[in-house]
Amino acid sequence: MRGPPESEKLSTDGCGLCGEEPPVYALIWRRLPGPLWMKLACAVVLVSLLVVLLFGWVFPWVEPYLPFSGSGTIGGS
Repeated sequence: MRGPPESEKLSTDGCGLCGEEPPVYALIWRRLPGPLWMKLACAVVLVSLLVVLLFGWVFPWVEPYLPFSGSGTIGGS
């Protein structure tokens, strides 16, 4: 019995599943400066800024274009 051909073997150079390129989050993590504690602090700040951006500007801008509006209840008393 033979193993899978070379073209079907998983890559071992980073991701293991994606073949050629490492995952996006791994690329971002490697670009963050400093030791582990600084990377964690930068990651928390970046995620916080992303949340503020989404809830402050993106979601309110997109809301009128969504197919639902009003409250989440149907019927009721």
